[in-house]
Amino acid sequence: MLAIGIRELKTQLSQYIRIVQNGEILLITDRNKVVAELRQSTQSNEANKDSKLETYIAKLANEGKIKKATRNESFLDSFYKKGKGKTKVDWKKAYLEIKEDR
Repeated sequence: MLAIGIRELKTQLSQYIRIVQNGEILLITDRNKVVAELRQSTQSNEANKDSKLETYIAKLANEGKIKKATRNESFLDSFYKKGKGKTKVDWKKAYLEIKEDR
């Protein structure tokens, strides 16, 4: 964990970003008081996990070990596919049809 002043951070931001990317945590200070903490993003790790999972699922599906789930068309999907777009929709009818499926 490193402590760095705002002015120093501003002048050498690229260098400190590389340090943070390597897993170091920076404490940002203003007049010797900690005002912020800069750490590596967890989103990049999550995105990497998601892509690995998708790749694994695709591999199993190609091998025939699993079958990917499919979703049936709902009333609203079919309605919008027909190009009716922004006309009136009988929402009560749509709700009742969806409710019957369950």
